[in-house]
Amino acid sequence: ATIIDLGSGWGTPGVAAAKNRGAQVTGYELSPLPWLTSWLRQLGKTNLSFKRRNFYRADLRETSVVLCYLFPGAMKRVKEKLEEELQPGALVISHTFAVPGWNPIKTLRASDLYQTPIYLYQVKEALITS
Repeated sequence: ATIIDLGSGWGTPGVAAAKNRGAQVTGYELSPLPWLTSWLRQLGKTNLSFKRRNFYRADLRETSVVLCYLFPGAMKRVKEKLEEELQPGALVISHTFAVPGWNPIKTLRASDLYQTPIYLYQVKEALITS
């Protein structure tokens, strides 16, 4: 699988996916300190890469799974990118904030104090706009 972590922060989901799933993971983060931390965590791992770059410029066309933990305003904007670039069958996993207008195939609850929702979506033909 090819996993892209949009706004990868400290790299925790990306590191776990690379370690536990053996997937090729790329994370994008603009904030310097979280990016540096995640970049250090990638050292020595051939299937993990963190880039200090705007994820809106990333090409998602060959991506199998997208991870995101973005605020609602960003979710509105990223929805358009996902609909334009992801292939049918691709998965989108969103922590806390839903993709506006999409119906999740499953909603999980984190085992934290707030039982934070984690939304799982699968891109269907109907979502593809281009």
